[in-house]
Amino acid sequence: MKRIWNALGKPSKDANYQVKAVRHIEKVEKGEVKAESAPKYESEKIHFEEAQKDERIKEELRKKHEKLVENMNKLKITSTNPPERWTSTKDLPSRESEFLHRNDPVWEYGFYEPPLDKMPQGKLMLREAMEVLRKMQEANTEGDSVVAAKMREEANNELEKHEGVKRIGREKAQTLYEYFRPFERREEQKVVSRHDLARLQSALHGRGDEFSLPAHTHGHIKRIFEEEKKREWNQLLTEKDKEEFDEAIRVLRSEEHERLKKRLEQINEDEKKLGEAMEEAKKRRKERKETEE
Repeated sequence: MKRIWNALGKPSKDANYQVKAVRHIEKVEKGEVKAESAPKYESEKIHFEEAQKDERIKEELRKKHEKLVENMNKLKITSTNPPERWTSTKDLPSRESEFLHRNDPVWEYGFYEPPLDKMPQGKLMLREAMEVLRKMQEANTEGDSVVAAKMREEANNELEKHEGVKRIGREKAQTLYEYFRPFERREEQKVVSRHDLARLQSALHGRGDEFSLPAHTHGHIKRIFEEEKKREWNQLLTEKDKEEFDEAIRVLRSEEHERLKKRLEQINEDEKKLGEAMEEAKKRRKERKETEE
C-alpha cells in the first residue's frame, strides 16, 4: 500500500522540489542567500583555500584578456543538417539473401586478394595454400604407372614455378603439407595374418609354449646361434671371447630345453588328470542312473 501511495505522490513531490530549487536560485541571484559550493575533500579543500588567498590568481581572474576576446569574436559557427550518408543497397550476408542470389555471380561474398608484388615474404594466401597442398599431394602420388609418373613430373614443375612456393620456400611448403595435407584414399591396406595374431595373443597370455616343442626350440636356438656367429661384430672377438660366447649360448639352450620339457610334462600331467576326472564323472553318472532305476 505504501508503494502505491508513493507512486501516486511522486509527480507532486518532483514538482515541489523543482519549485523550491527555482526560488532558491532567485534568492541567490538577488543576494538574499549566500551561494554555497559543494563539499570538498580534505586534501582538495586545502588547495582551494590556498587559491582563495592567492592575490595573483585573483588579479588574473579580474583581468580582461583582449586577445582572447578578439579571437573568440572571429569564430563563426553555422549549424546545418548533416549530409545524407551513402547506404549500400546490397543485402547483408544471410541465408535468405544467399538463397535469393545463389545463381548471380555479382552477389557472391568474398574478399579481394592483394597484389602479388605487395605480398610479404613467408606468407601465403588461402587460395595459394590450397593450390600448394593439392600440387604437393600430386607430387607424392604413389605407383609405377606412366600416369602416376607423369602426374608427379607435372606437379613438381608447377611447384617450381608457383609464386607462393617461391615466397615461402620448398622446405616450408613441405612442412605445410606434412601438417595440413588432405586425406587420401588408399586402395591397398596392410593386414595381419589371423594365425600370427592368434600366436601373438597366446604369447601375451602366457600360453605361447604350447606351440613350441623341444625339437623345434632346439632348431630355433641353433639357427640363432649360427646367425650370431656370422655377424660382423663376432669377427672382432678373440678366440677366448668366442669360446665364452659359445658356452653361454649352450647354457641358455640347455636351460630353455629343460624349461620347455618340464612345461610339456606338466601339460601332459594336466591332460591325464583331466581325463581321469572325466572318467570319474562318467562313472558317477552311470551309478546314479542305476540307483534311480
